[in-house]
Amino acid sequence: HKDLGYDGARDVMFATVDDLDNDNRVTCIYIGRTLDNVTNRTNAFRNGAGLNAEHTWPQSKGAVGAAKADLHHLFSSDCKANSTRGSFPFGTVKNPDWSEGGSVRGTDEKGRIVFQPRKEQRGDTARALLYFYTVYGRVGSTNLENFNVEEPILKQWHTEDPVTATEVARNDAVQAAQGNRNPFVDRPEFVEAIGSFQARR
Repeated sequence: HKDLGYDGARDVMFATVDDLDNDNRVTCIYIGRTLDNVTNRTNAFRNGAGLNAEHTWPQSKGAVGAAKADLHHLFSSDCKANSTRGSFPFGTVKNPDWSEGGSVRGTDEKGRIVFQPRKEQRGDTARALLYFYTVYGRVGSTNLENFNVEEPILKQWHTEDPVTATEVARNDAVQAAQGNRNPFVDRPEFVEAIGSFQARR
């Protein structure tokens, strides 16, 4: 795909990919907060009081270079919610220490700190991470520590929160910008057909 660069990718994300109706209103994927008059990364960020780019696959876990700017795993997120998620893996929270807008952070049944997105984002997050693993999972800089924890719940979320028309439209917008698509949005059945993603390495 075409690497837009991190600044370019964020500008496209806020102006187009996450503003599909072109009304300059962008909503946080985690807490549902909506900001008006958003057209680029600068007026979205608002000195840390607005929206930032959420890397579903954290930069600290290998989302570097072209992967850092890949719009298929970048989403608009409230700056505080983005910071709260940090680089923790996604999972099912049993003992919460933070919650807002349907998203929760806390420990799972094994005592690990995990982040659980609100219901309407879980399938999107799952398909974004399965895409990232498929494209970048064999790259030497990619750290699989989170994915080792996440894979089972991602496949569950993929089933529980199916692809929506909005997600397809976002896939179209990303293709228009960087020239490739997330196959798990177009063909959700691929997830079940693959089975264990890591067994395919």
